[in-house]
Amino acid sequence: LSADYRVKVYQPVCGETLEFDIRKKRDQLSADLPFVLHNSSFSGENDSEKLWEIWRSHYPGRYFTLEQMLTLWYGKKEGISEEENALFYKRIQESDFFSRYPRRMFLFQANTPEMITELRKPVGADINAIEQKARELLGDVSVKKFSFYPERKEILLSVDFPDAFTADLKEVHEGLMNEFGWSLSLKAAVNHQAAAALLSSLFGPRRKKTSYREIIKKYEIVLEGHDLEDKQKAEDFQKKTGWQITCRYMDGSVLGENKIDMDIAGQDKRKVDAPLADDTWFLPPEGSPPVHQNMAQSVMMDIMEDAPVQPYKYSLKNDHNGKYFDLMFISPEAGLRSKEEIAYAAGKCGWRLHIADSVNQNALFAKATELFLNHGITMTKFPSYLPEQKIVMVKKATLSGASVSEESLEAIRMEFSEITGISMIFA
Repeated sequence: LSADYRVKVYQPVCGETLEFDIRKKRDQLSADLPFVLHNSSFSGENDSEKLWEIWRSHYPGRYFTLEQMLTLWYGKKEGISEEENALFYKRIQESDFFSRYPRRMFLFQANTPEMITELRKPVGADINAIEQKARELLGDVSVKKFSFYPERKEILLSVDFPDAFTADLKEVHEGLMNEFGWSLSLKAAVNHQAAAALLSSLFGPRRKKTSYREIIKKYEIVLEGHDLEDKQKAEDFQKKTGWQITCRYMDGSVLGENKIDMDIAGQDKRKVDAPLADDTWFLPPEGSPPVHQNMAQSVMMDIMEDAPVQPYKYSLKNDHNGKYFDLMFISPEAGLRSKEEIAYAAGKCGWRLHIADSVNQNALFAKATELFLNHGITMTKFPSYLPEQKIVMVKKATLSGASVSEESLEAIRMEFSEITGISMIFA
């Protein structure tokens, strides 16, 4: 190496002695400590603060080794036992008043008040540790998702059926609060896709229509044909979801009931007394006073409970004639199948009612997925909705399953059109 870089690299001979003369030595701070304390022990945080105050007042900006700190506290360099030395070092390391000097790690520095305040700020609990503790307290309870909100120290649990949730949340909440200071709550929203899947597994393709009401926590299904196990299946659904269920049959009968569809006055609900303004507007009789809007919505929901198709939302709106209710269905075409019930509701509540002209695409896709599952077919991709033609297009390449056939696809297409009022095509 020295042969190649003879000018730049010097290779001393083995045993050779070199002498160096430092012309300008670095200025060294005096190691003398003119002001020291004469204590016999170092007890803890109070003594740490006292040492910190002396350091800051008499030696500002200085950095000390551990030995110098011992001298500053005890007033001597010798006669300190190894046990006292180790205890002193341990407490200095743990104290917020002192820290290592980053550029020379064998030295210590006295922290500024701002540094001490920053060090004493509460450290947020580790999210993974909180989740692990929550799972431990919940045991075998199945949780769909944990949502964490550090700003308010809260965990929100998401489960498919919160109304059937049996875990003791109070005990879990107290456990998390005591250990981490976090609270626990349960998200109230029901996973209706999971409910639809459960209904499909219980009743299969016999289920022709499905509706639900959030306010009273109730499902209603229409079944084709009777089965001796329907009662047990309905009880299983109620147990797993915490929601009530009414099973109606295509022949008009109801599981466990013998009910005639009549109103209080003994008149058939289907015989309406409200004139139709056009296909989508329903007006109350002249001189019929409108009831309070909350009462009106309650009346509408009671009447629409038995409608062929139920609205999923009631919206209060305004136009040049005043206020009216907009009834939103999966599609306007589906809503028209319940026009007699809507007209009857308009007469009873004294409000103008209108079938919204919007299409609920998410509900369309969910219904399509449900129908395919009922026939043993899985969609790997959601279909497309063509708003101008009002058509749902499904690509055959996205379908999988042993039941995929022209006959099954035609049956699904017919059933989808009957339920939603929207045509389905395959590409």
